[in-house]
Amino acid sequence: MFKGIKKLLPGHYLLYKLSSKNMEVSKYWEVKVSPEEHTESFFVKKLREILKESVKRHLISDVPVGIYLSGGIDSSSIVAFASQVSEEPVKTFTMGFNEPSDELRDAKQVSEFFETEHYELVIDSDLMKDYPAMIWYADTPKRNLYPYYIAKVVRKHVKVVLGGLGGDELFAGYEWKYQFAEDTTEERSKIPNNLKFSLRKEIPEFIKYVTRYGSLHEIDLIHNLRRAAYIDNDVKQYLLIMSLDEVYENNYLKEKIYGEEIQKIKLPQLEDIFKPFFEDNNLNLIDKILLADFKIKMVDDFLFVEDSMSSANSLESRVPFLDKELVEFVFTIPSRFKYREGRGKYIFKKAMQGILPKEVIKKEKQGFSSDVVIRFEREIREIAKQILMNGYLVKDNLIKGGYIENILNYRTSRSLTKHYITVWNLLTLEIWYRMYIKQGKIPKPLTLNKLEAI
Repeated sequence: MFKGIKKLLPGHYLLYKLSSKNMEVSKYWEVKVSPEEHTESFFVKKLREILKESVKRHLISDVPVGIYLSGGIDSSSIVAFASQVSEEPVKTFTMGFNEPSDELRDAKQVSEFFETEHYELVIDSDLMKDYPAMIWYADTPKRNLYPYYIAKVVRKHVKVVLGGLGGDELFAGYEWKYQFAEDTTEERSKIPNNLKFSLRKEIPEFIKYVTRYGSLHEIDLIHNLRRAAYIDNDVKQYLLIMSLDEVYENNYLKEKIYGEEIQKIKLPQLEDIFKPFFEDNNLNLIDKILLADFKIKMVDDFLFVEDSMSSANSLESRVPFLDKELVEFVFTIPSRFKYREGRGKYIFKKAMQGILPKEVIKKEKQGFSSDVVIRFEREIREIAKQILMNGYLVKDNLIKGGYIENILNYRTSRSLTKHYITVWNLLTLEIWYRMYIKQGKIPKPLTLNKLEAI
């Protein structure tokens, strides 16, 4: 976020030499995708053994330990193995938003099955009230910092918590991504090269036309046009499905969202960050997506949120799925054992049969998040009107006020979900900008009400 401040990359160490006052950064470990040919039973048996040992190691502590439990296969597997090896009753924690997608009931069933000491937290309204504090602890504007609330509850009972992060990236949990990859691979083989050339040449101009003259609802049309235009480009295809957040093209950002001042800045191209993960022609597209998600999305998003929000509450967070031995083994498993016939986590589900209840193994993936449209209606629209519409991002010509106004004044529609996510992201940026830039100092965490006075 700040010029001259950098993060140390995962798998690297920094050496500062007092004599020369120079810093050296070196890589000491790198995950490699190296599929091996073994029987299904081999992978199942070894996976069970390694994961159980990982959970056992991560439970070692001289202070009380708990486990985040959603009711999905990842966190439930951690609870299952912890129940086998722990001498004390396992403490489990779950969080919901009083929404239809909540997994409180599923978590409760798993808790009862393994006889854990279970705690629940429900955040119905005022999810945004502590966002200034969350952003202060994270030093970064992000919208998915709400694990802060469950971490605060967990810290009242234990000092160390285990979670199921990493399971989706290792075992292919994001099914829509891999179906997209299979469809893309099939379409590439059927579309003639001369048609691909025409699509690549003509569609970008049509996208510019739709961007300039189309309404907010055209975002899905543009998405589909981009898919056709760049059918042969692995990285551009990945950016379409990398996240639920829309990865806008530069032209859309300039036309619709970015103000004059931000357009003067030479920003890094997101595509360049992901290119290295799509250069190995020996890997299929699914393996490339798994690697990119593991190396970037998981590290800079999910793990960052988990680490910063747990640290904010003096809670140590551990991730058994990211045990070095387990990670290295899982990346030897061919992707056909991970994603099969439209279903993800095939080999993982096989490994957990007989250990987890059948309902958990058959359960559809839901993900831990608040429904964006519901949250927009409950509080984001009103807060954005108070803080964002006439905020500093607009006043300083960083963001176009017309874009925000159009979304806030339009009737609520699920077809605008991607725009609601963008407004939520911009709202966190406004909060960060007021605290870190406009005040000229970084104060103690503020409440949302006090922030409005800045």
